[in-house]
Amino acid sequence: MDIAKTIGIKIQIVRKSKGIAQEHLAFSSGLDRSYIGKIERGEFNITVKKLYAICKALECEFTDILPTLGNDKQATLDVVTKGSTGK
Repeated sequence: MDIAKTIGIKIQIVRKSKGIAQEHLAFSSGLDRSYIGKIERGEFNITVKKLYAICKALECEFTDILPTLGNDKQATLDVVTKGSTGK
């Protein structure tokens, strides 16, 4: 699975587990609701700054959102082999 999609799914899981609507998360994190939806669908590679804002709004840690090395080997391999460009 693609790392952006994995992060998006984890954000959605945390958000829903806390009973938070996309609109509320968007407002709390200072992002647009449609952008939150695109992040959750894995359509964007989220920046660290925006991930921080989302984690702060969800009152969770980065580790709750980021895939672990053992959990998502293909996404980790993609990141290592493709570098930070995401191409």
